Amino acid sequence: MAVDPVCHAEVDESRSPLRAVYHGRTYYFCSAACKAAFDRNAARYVEEGAPEQGGVNGSRAGLLPRH
Repeated sequence: MAVDPVCHAEVDESRSPLRAVYHGRTYYFCSAACKAAFDRNAARYVEEGAPEQGGVNGSRAGLLPRH
């Protein structure tokens, strides 16, 4: 399972059509709203050295409600 970098929900990569590639890494999303937020400003949700799956920046927790 991947982790949505925006809301931190678990996402099944094999089932989610919502994905984006940023700096060569693929990120998966639980909703169109989370993908749109990421697409507007991916750097806000990703940091260098973040965990491989999801690239979550822990300081961003709570920006959007969980889905």
